[in-house]
Amino acid sequence: MMKLIFLVIASAILIIINSAQATLIYSNDFENGVGSEWSSSRIGYDDDTSHFLGNFGNDTVTLSLEGLPAHDTITVNFDLILWDSWDGENTRWGKDYQGLEADNTQVYEYTFSNFSQTNQTNPDLSRQLYGKFGGTQHWQDSLYENYNDGFTFDHTGSSLTLSFYGRHLQSLGDESWAIDNIRVSSSSPAPVPEPATMLLFGTGLTGLAGSRMRRKKR
Repeated sequence: MMKLIFLVIASAILIIINSAQATLIYSNDFENGVGSEWSSSRIGYDDDTSHFLGNFGNDTVTLSLEGLPAHDTITVNFDLILWDSWDGENTRWGKDYQGLEADNTQVYEYTFSNFSQTNQTNPDLSRQLYGKFGGTQHWQDSLYENYNDGFTFDHTGSSLTLSFYGRHLQSLGDESWAIDNIRVSSSSPAPVPEPATMLLFGTGLTGLAGSRMRRKKR
């Protein structure tokens, strides 16, 4: 019984230490426009994806946030939309890149293909929508909902600039991108409880175990 109690206490400590307190600091689905926090106010619409921020080509679009709460990491979630003839790693028509930087530090940069999922560096192969749902209707398009399940990176500053960009793309009528349903969250590790707190917790468990043992003897 005592061994079980100590295992429970150790597990509780690990859970508390490893847990994080996440705070949503920004979200936008662009159904009601775009604010001054964005460097572009270009809003598009189609029946399949509703309103979105875009479309863009070889552009850099920034989101600037101020007054962030104290934190250790940032997580960015968003939908990524790619229209028309993205050629991935094809060196004749590509390579076609889309990426994200945070405070001038690269979070990711991948090549994307709307023709072959094996001819790209994009690691997320779970397209939720694929077909001629936007763009010029000449080529297939791709929608990645909650692309890559988000991106988490170390960050402690009170301000943050996220820069979404496309690189080495052809004209907007040939290759373009957009983002939608963006969420930015901050998180910090939960405070480690004082030793006295854990001692009280352990004492409570020990007393509970002792009480159960006494009841069994009766």
